[in-house]
Amino acid sequence: MGVTCVAYNDEHQPIEEILRRIDRSGDFYTSGRLVAPMPRVEVEQAGMVSFPVPAVHIQALIRAAERAPYGRGPETILDRSVRDCWQIDSSQVQVGGSGWSDTFRSILKSVAGGLGCPGDRLEGQLYKLLVYETGGFFSEHRDTEKVTGMVGTLVISLPVAGSGGELMVRHSGRAITIDTCVSDPSELAYAAFYADCTHKTLPVRSGHRVSLVYNLILRGNRTEEFASAPLFSNLEEAVAGRLTRWARGNSSTRKIVRVLDHHYSSSGLTFDRLKGLDDTVAKVLAKASRKAQCSLYAAILHIEEYGSPDFDVYGYYDEDLDDVEMGEVYDWRCWLDGWVAADGTSPAFGRIPLKNGELLPADALDDAEPDEKRVREASGNEGIDIEQTYLIAALILWPRAKTVAVLAQQSLKGAIDFIEAETAGAAGVRDEGAEPAELVSHLIGAWPSTPHYGEESVPEVRSRFLRLLVALEDERGASRFLREIVLPRYAGGENEALTEAAVHFGPRILDGVLAELVEAKTALHVNCVTGLISRLCEVMPAATPKDWVDMLGEATRSLFRWLPKAFEEVEGPHPWQKAHRETVDADCIARILQIGWRFELDREATAAARLLAENPQTVTPDRDIPSALSLLRGDGSRQADKQAFWELWSASAEFLLQRSAVSPEEPTDWFVDARIDCECRLCQMLQAFCGDRLAKTKRFKMVQFDRDHLENKIKQLNLPMDRETIKIGRPYTLVCTKNRSVFRDRLHEYREDIKHMRKLIRCSGANVTGVEPRRLFQRLSAALLRAL
Repeated sequence: MGVTCVAYNDEHQPIEEILRRIDRSGDFYTSGRLVAPMPRVEVEQAGMVSFPVPAVHIQALIRAAERAPYGRGPETILDRSVRDCWQIDSSQVQVGGSGWSDTFRSILKSVAGGLGCPGDRLEGQLYKLLVYETGGFFSEHRDTEKVTGMVGTLVISLPVAGSGGELMVRHSGRAITIDTCVSDPSELAYAAFYADCTHKTLPVRSGHRVSLVYNLILRGNRTEEFASAPLFSNLEEAVAGRLTRWARGNSSTRKIVRVLDHHYSSSGLTFDRLKGLDDTVAKVLAKASRKAQCSLYAAILHIEEYGSPDFDVYGYYDEDLDDVEMGEVYDWRCWLDGWVAADGTSPAFGRIPLKNGELLPADALDDAEPDEKRVREASGNEGIDIEQTYLIAALILWPRAKTVAVLAQQSLKGAIDFIEAETAGAAGVRDEGAEPAELVSHLIGAWPSTPHYGEESVPEVRSRFLRLLVALEDERGASRFLREIVLPRYAGGENEALTEAAVHFGPRILDGVLAELVEAKTALHVNCVTGLISRLCEVMPAATPKDWVDMLGEATRSLFRWLPKAFEEVEGPHPWQKAHRETVDADCIARILQIGWRFELDREATAAARLLAENPQTVTPDRDIPSALSLLRGDGSRQADKQAFWELWSASAEFLLQRSAVSPEEPTDWFVDARIDCECRLCQMLQAFCGDRLAKTKRFKMVQFDRDHLENKIKQLNLPMDRETIKIGRPYTLVCTKNRSVFRDRLHEYREDIKHMRKLIRCSGANVTGVEPRRLFQRLSAALLRAL
């Protein structure tokens, strides 16, 4: 058993060695509340106490009490300026009741866990009953050891009306304030702390406070090990030093994932519910991470394994499947989710993958048992498959400044969300220890290097990040992002964001990048590239500053230089694949000529028009070219009179006239033009049926295999025949009936051609220039008259 697919971390083993020196858990204090049966409290001279303690019982208790002194060295001093409260000695107090034994045992168990003491050896011995009136308090002091084996103090607050009187406990530079006021008659509040802690009771603001005070005693040997609160400052410093060097260095690991000893559910994993040594390790790492400028979180590590059974142990298929164990693991997935911060919040980090070399301690999962196992029984040629799921709680650390890089491992969108949240306010940025420019730099550096798959290939993600850079006024980051990320991955969806960046920062942001993008991407994304240049021309200031003209002029010349590449065969990502190539649409055709004319590149525009006309497989002369020429005439300019315009006009007119100068005539017979390459008997029968001008229907009575062969051949050649199988008698009969689908398709094509001929007539204007265009104009006019 155990997880075998995870590689552990060797670099951070020294940190684990430091953590292993923690030989006890717990903290200097612990506190809690519980709803339980109230104890039966009886005081000599005051009687039975009811809950919540009424005013009349308070006065009775005070009459039975004495002013509480305090100790100063060997002396016992009564001074109300230092301590103002009443006390009743334990010899005068009886605490019991049918449910009190179980309640007190539950409190001691919780206290032992919180302080890190052996629960089976910890006892509570009643010391005093204290009564504080309004204004009562006790200045800061440290308890003396009152009995042998005393390690701390337990205070149980009884229900009584009032406010204030909080308990403040200090130890080794840390302080905690605990509110122990309770007024509900079924609730108790308690707090415990080690005897070497200084503590004080703050003034009661209203009402009273009534408490039972116990000495916490540890029975047996080795009591001295727990005589004081645990101190881990030396361990914290050692871990902090290691983390600091890691955070500032160039480690191959971006995060540390430290497995916890205990099992926690997703809903039950919080820092304030960690058990035993897990709690102590978390406290040590929390302090060390703050010193090292690292972030600390808890999360659930999900591990899914897929494999085959261990048949050497369990045989083949005659065993109970529930007992089958995993043998060979052939696939697995590991990720972290269910994030919890030390402050109790739940960051929306989502799934972040566990990478090799991030897990501590070594061999932590060797004996792990799966939380869920699914066995799929054998079927057909497939054997038994096993899926195992492990849910393991862990603490996760990473350098604060590298949060973006860690988030980018899973989701670029999540990393961008984080930067947006952090840059929304300066305080948030300071909390992470990084300025906006640093966060931006980290994400650019962490951007996945594979441009073909996943989220990093989505233009919308790149556009969103570019817009964030504009909002942050980060010109340097935007320039780097354009060159390192956008340029190699450009697919056209970034055009609007690129235009916004150029308008905001000025054309210098695209200096050199635009021409290089045109060179690199025109072959595969000619529509998008021309769209970008055209959009930039639209937003160029009316005054046409020189830097805009220079940038766009260079990009336009680069476009015409590399445009022939858009019509060459391009290798795909694999030898057996062709690269995806865009067809050149009408908008792109119009933009190519408009851009060329704008920068007075008439000769280049004419050459581009000839190139477009010579590639009917990519530029449809019957559809896209007429639409593009209409766009050029529709822009209201006289530039459509240039030679490039008539090159395209003539090519389109010639193509349409060759195909649709006259209307197609409906066939008078049933001849089907078919060239069937198969020489089998069945296909020869089908060939004969196609050549028969009189026969409309043919019946083929044959077995299913032969019928399937004929139907597949008809589909393959797209022959104009309807097919129906008559299921009467044996074998069944395939009935083939010729139809007029070829004529109907040709008639539809003719009507569409006529529409595009009209486009050519309209966009040619009043004066058709050139001998050939005039001749074609006359032929188009004649074809349109015949179509009326």
